[in-house]
Amino acid sequence: MARDDRRVEYPIAPATTALVSVDLQVGFGRDSWEPVPLAEAAVRNFIRAAQAWREVGGTVIHVHTFYTLERGPTGRMTDFASDVANALAKDAPATTFYDGVVQESDILVSKTCFGAVIS
Repeated sequence: MARDDRRVEYPIAPATTALVSVDLQVGFGRDSWEPVPLAEAAVRNFIRAAQAWREVGGTVIHVHTFYTLERGPTGRMTDFASDVANALAKDAPATTFYDGVVQESDILVSKTCFGAVIS
């Protein structure tokens, strides 16, 4: 069978496209509240990508999780992690972004459930 080397190209314009991170918080990492074994490598890769994206004028958005008394966990979040409201309470250590992830020009979007696009 012959190899097909054709490629489809998708134009990406920094003015109309955003680079988005989801939950790049220290509470999601190798030895963290929610273990994510390769989180540190993903964070390093994201920081490099975000720096390059900002340099060409692109927007960087960070979707992150934290809870307050007025805005607690939604959906079935507590079915899976009963202590989530305390672990990810606003200003709790686990809600802190990894160093170097967020820059002043970035946009922050908070979420209250597992998915970044369902609430």
